[in-house]
Amino acid sequence: VYRKAIEINPNNYEDYYELGEIYIQQKNWEQAISYFIKTLQLKLNYFKSYHKLAEILEKQGNKKAAYRCKYHHILPKTMLVKFCQLPPDYAIESQTFPGIKYIEIYPATKINLSPSKTINKNVISPLKRKEIIAAPAFVAEIDGGRAWAHSSIGAVITSDNKLVTDICTGSAELVLSSSKLRPCHSIDGTVAFFSLRSKKLGFFHWMFDVVARFDLLFRSGITISEIDKFVVNNCKSNFQRETFKILGVPEERVIESDSYPHIKAKRLVVPSIHAQAENNFRSTKWACDFIKNKFLDREALDKLPRKNERIYISRRLASKRRIINEEEVVSLLEKFGFISVTLESMSIAEQALCLANAKVVVGPHGAGLTNLLFCQPGIKVIEIFSKKSTIDIYWLLSNICGLDHYYLIGDKFDDSYFLNPGCKDILVNLDSLLKLMRLVGIA
Repeated sequence: VYRKAIEINPNNYEDYYELGEIYIQQKNWEQAISYFIKTLQLKLNYFKSYHKLAEILEKQGNKKAAYRCKYHHILPKTMLVKFCQLPPDYAIESQTFPGIKYIEIYPATKINLSPSKTINKNVISPLKRKEIIAAPAFVAEIDGGRAWAHSSIGAVITSDNKLVTDICTGSAELVLSSSKLRPCHSIDGTVAFFSLRSKKLGFFHWMFDVVARFDLLFRSGITISEIDKFVVNNCKSNFQRETFKILGVPEERVIESDSYPHIKAKRLVVPSIHAQAENNFRSTKWACDFIKNKFLDREALDKLPRKNERIYISRRLASKRRIINEEEVVSLLEKFGFISVTLESMSIAEQALCLANAKVVVGPHGAGLTNLLFCQPGIKVIEIFSKKSTIDIYWLLSNICGLDHYYLIGDKFDDSYFLNPGCKDILVNLDSLLKLMRLVGIA
């Protein structure tokens, strides 16, 4: 039935999806994959296909790839190459392709890391690596290049249809092989492309995946006045508009890829994307220094009448990763001189001032900890994770900024609301928190 329907209308993505479902039931993984890939090529944001592909990867024993596929919509490169039917020379890198002007700003750097500390004997593996490599940072200029940013994919493509893989994010091969992209919006001028595959960028990702890359643009010798249009995913939040005002980016020159996902430019300028690197390491020293220099008002810092040295960062206004017994946690912390802050209600400049004089910072894993970059070296950090998820980005940030990182894992409780482990709320064991505070030397 579905094959017949495809013969009549080969552009109906749902028929390919249903065929994929049938082949899953038959455990014919190859055929199922081919039809789910075809579904995505026709409709890039048909996320049910990613879930089915994750199911197949799980059954094949590839749990890591299944997780990335299900929650981040990133497919294994081997799968994309095999099923997207692309020519063998479809992929290039900006440094080696003669048609791209490659401007290196920072070389690759090896960074030695200090493990986090906790009350348990064994530190969890994500927080005890000994070193990490910061990828080289550069700017690529592509005459006649085009770019796509939507549906969990960010793709940069040359005028002769080559995928520039070192400045793409997500499963960009799907864009290159798709016959159903939205029409291309052409701009006869210079376009700086900052969009990523994510539709909505939270505070951490905005600061390190967008704002920090302006440092690369400026150091390449390209000025704001040379850029006709700046392309970002969206620019509706107060903190986004605040950063652009400080960076000197006029609002009338901003294009949101949420509305115009497919852009072609006479001259396309793309600062490199650390989120594209295999280790996902964003918080490089140069990025931290750039953000700190732009947003921390040192004169205002010296004039602060009161300096809060012990800070608890609350996520009570957030929709996920909240501490469900926060009143009890705050009550305990207040006995040791902590104040509770909700950083979402502050400007970036105010957040920077709030954290700049801290001696101890406690908080659940979340965007507020981005402001650790404004802290002085040597301060103590206690990061609280849910039982289901430990992510290393703020431990890495602490290493780069010279901070002393500790962590606490929340207790297990029934939290079936969020399917994604990274979104789970947190139940804090007060005895464990107090024990960790004693280890830190603050109780």
